[in-house]
Amino acid sequence: MEVTAASGCVARSEEVEVEATVTSLADEQLARGLRIYPNPATSSLTIDSQLNETVQVFIYTVTGQLRHQSQISPASTSTEVSLADLTPGLYLVQFASEQGWHQHKLIKR
Repeated sequence: MEVTAASGCVARSEEVEVEATVTSLADEQLARGLRIYPNPATSSLTIDSQLNETVQVFIYTVTGQLRHQSQISPASTSTEVSLADLTPGLYLVQFASEQGWHQHKLIKR
């Protein structure tokens, strides 16, 4: 599988600013309901969700290898993902829900 990032991000201390190409209103709502930090990250990544639905989380290498898969339940507002098994580099964090999907770039130090 090959993954091409449709979005870009600029790391700012503990927050990420994301520019996204929105293909539908549902994708835009998904993008607005999620926030990841810190970026760059070292040992873990925090995902804040304001969505009232289950969200699948996938972390891919830039060559498309799936390195992490988990799920955020509608009841959780903040989820921590361990990055201990990832080597330093660039990754793509993909979120999928009934609304659509959205990607963020992640730098692992």
